[in-house]
Amino acid sequence: MKKIKIMVLLISLFITAILTYGIYEYFGRNIDETKEQEFVELIVASRDIEIGSEIKLSDTEIIEIYGEFNIGDYYTKHSEIIGQFTKEKILKGEGFRKERVIENYNNKLVGKIRQGYRAVSIVTDEFDGVADLLKPGDFVDLFVFIPEKTNGDVIIHPDMSKMIVQNVEVLGISKDIEKDTDQREKTPDLYAVTLELDVLDIESVLLAENIGFIKIALRPINDGDIYRTYGTLWEELMIDKNSRMRNIFPVYESLDSWSEGRIKDSGIKDKEGDIEVEDNEIEEKETEDSGQTSENQSTEEIIHVVKYGETLMGISRQYYGSSKKYEEIKKANNLKDNTIVTGQKLKIPVKK
Repeated sequence: MKKIKIMVLLISLFITAILTYGIYEYFGRNIDETKEQEFVELIVASRDIEIGSEIKLSDTEIIEIYGEFNIGDYYTKHSEIIGQFTKEKILKGEGFRKERVIENYNNKLVGKIRQGYRAVSIVTDEFDGVADLLKPGDFVDLFVFIPEKTNGDVIIHPDMSKMIVQNVEVLGISKDIEKDTDQREKTPDLYAVTLELDVLDIESVLLAENIGFIKIALRPINDGDIYRTYGTLWEELMIDKNSRMRNIFPVYESLDSWSEGRIKDSGIKDKEGDIEVEDNEIEEKETEDSGQTSENQSTEEIIHVVKYGETLMGISRQYYGSSKKYEEIKKANNLKDNTIVTGQKLKIPVKK
């Protein structure tokens, strides 16, 4: 019995020794590995770095981190990171992950856009896009033509045109940031022109493209002037240099010897080079006669509300039977020129 107890004791001691050795070997090896991999150096941002910024040495600092941290996706050397650009904002203390950094923005569209601007594409063709002669780096103006809109017989708004943005840079044509002659010859009927637009102009361009027709105008080199325009309605095409409405329904007389002599004396020609009879001379006698009679008669005033498309000459014809008396309406209303607008109230002096 005594021998059995001794044997059990010896076996227990043996097992205990083996377990102790195994535990020592296991933890000893891990401790050595921990000492070898305890800390590694990692480059992090020393401040918040905005998107598209070039990374400089002053933007970085080195920290030590535990070796089990997966640093394979991060830059660990200054030589790898300095001079590159951020693809997204990097916060202070964050490491530089490789997918968040780009080597060079020179050939990337995102690197060409200034702060406060956006790259926006519009659809154009050969006729509205300067005969396909645009190229990246050009500067253009955008005009929109909005056709007349009606509701039955009611005109919601007339035909109009307006310059909507000025001096914007062309960033790309279709999918190409650069476009050579061979590519230009293969340009399709419709293609995209990508422009650098001010954020505040994008809504206007988007609306104009969807309700009207956009025309692109190429600017000359080094012309950064901004022009103040107010848009144009169809009536304004009929205004002459003296701000007078042209007569769009002229009355032509035969060129007999009397009128031919008067025309030669006036020496007036229209834009086409054709001789035009002076309105004041044609009805000079009529004006004199009417002036004499009007002095002897009292007058009263009628209020006329201007309708869309009306002119002073047309209103004069309506009330006086002659378009030549529009000057009386101007005088009664203290008008400096022939411009009137829809809804304007005019005093019309008429005989009692």
